[in-house]
Amino acid sequence: MTHRFRDLLALEPLTADELGFLLDQSKPFQEIQKHPLKKLATLRGKTVALAFFETSTRTRISFGTAASRLGADTMNLKAEASSLKKGETLLDTVFNLNAMKPDCLVMRHAASGATDYVARHLDIPVVNAGDGTHEHPSQGLLDALTIRDRLGTIRNLNVTILGDILHSRVARSNIHLLGKFGCRFTLCGPAMWVPRELEKIAPGTAIRCVYRIEEALEGADVIMMLRVQTERPGEPGRDCAASGPDEPRDRDHAGSGGRAAVVCAGAGDERGGGSHGHSLSVDQWRYGNGHPSRARSETQGIRQCF
Repeated sequence: MTHRFRDLLALEPLTADELGFLLDQSKPFQEIQKHPLKKLATLRGKTVALAFFETSTRTRISFGTAASRLGADTMNLKAEASSLKKGETLLDTVFNLNAMKPDCLVMRHAASGATDYVARHLDIPVVNAGDGTHEHPSQGLLDALTIRDRLGTIRNLNVTILGDILHSRVARSNIHLLGKFGCRFTLCGPAMWVPRELEKIAPGTAIRCVYRIEEALEGADVIMMLRVQTERPGEPGRDCAASGPDEPRDRDHAGSGGRAAVVCAGAGDERGGGSHGHSLSVDQWRYGNGHPSRARSETQGIRQCF
């Protein structure tokens, strides 16, 4: 079955069939990443606008890589060097971009719902590259693809997510995607970052909150490490460099998970955390420049909108 999407704004509204279709469509690009000439003509003549209103390294590079390898041209907007600094509104900015006739807009913004708001005012596809604490669809697709590559399935797994879950759009996208395949979730971190309300964010999905890392890792098939969201204005945070013996990382506890437990280290949390033999952070960077495994997901996010 073939699915087409006008926009890719969130994973929550997508069905398991639609999510499985996106993951299956990503597989051929894993082989293309190994070729000396990593270039297709799929989107030749198309233009993808990249509008990042929040700082980004990996996501910006991987979306640019995905567009380029599909044959599209790109135009880039950096918020810190744009007329936003002069008081121009978000809609004014995207309308100006739209006047240049791009065929797709990839957008990241610090406000939850910003991409949905923009999509309702444009007649071109919009791909969400992360909006506030809402969702990060391409990262969720990347994680699911990487897990499936390593374990052979994303069905009925025990998934443990550690860290600042309250403010994590990555955690929400993973829960909404993997939950549709029968995965069960254990959320663990300091109480202020793991409130009990998170157990209800995906009705029908088994979610529990615990506050002891040993309990969280028991029986885990997949362990996801999230960094502290220090950039969220007005939110409680701490210095990431303050991690010490009282704050164990995955290399100390990966063996506490199930026999096949694998670790997905969050972006920006590779210091110490991604160096364990169970970690898939290297797999997620393997196939080229930037963030190539994510680029495969972003390739499909862009491609399915045309």
